[in-house]
Amino acid sequence: AAHGQGRYAVGIAGLYGQPLGPFADNVRRGFGFDGMGSIAFDQFGIFSLKAELGYVRLAKKTEPFIADNGFNFVELESETTSGVLTLGAGPQLTLPSGPIRPYVGGTVGFARFATNTSINLPANESNTGQKETLYQETVSSDFILSLTASGGIRFELPFMGRGVLADLGAR
Repeated sequence: AAHGQGRYAVGIAGLYGQPLGPFADNVRRGFGFDGMGSIAFDQFGIFSLKAELGYVRLAKKTEPFIADNGFNFVELESETTSGVLTLGAGPQLTLPSGPIRPYVGGTVGFARFATNTSINLPANESNTGQKETLYQETVSSDFILSLTASGGIRFELPFMGRGVLADLGAR
């Protein structure tokens, strides 16, 4: 007999990002985290509304350089980071019971790709013993509509207690 599942769900996931096109020539992969929450519209959890918020850092590059401040030479570093912030919400259909629960869904939201550059005084050169940021700038930023499709399977983790599931999916 089918039984009702929890009406609300929350979760976190590790993310792997695969750059495409010309960007992939410079960046091979990215890693990040995603948080999600959902609310079921029926007692079995078949149809639900899901919201996701995630961030993938695609690149971080630090390069030392020497600068002349007029009195002496100072060692500085240039640090560049690139990442994607995503937010979306949409419907999800899930097979509601059993140890393995396949699902499909989609979201509508936004994605923001940004590259930031900073000039830093390294920890070994500062008076505080910590890295100090002297200048910071957003070099590029794109804010776009994001449409995603997702699918995967959730499976029970009996050793973790009732209601704890693992999720293997793609978006």
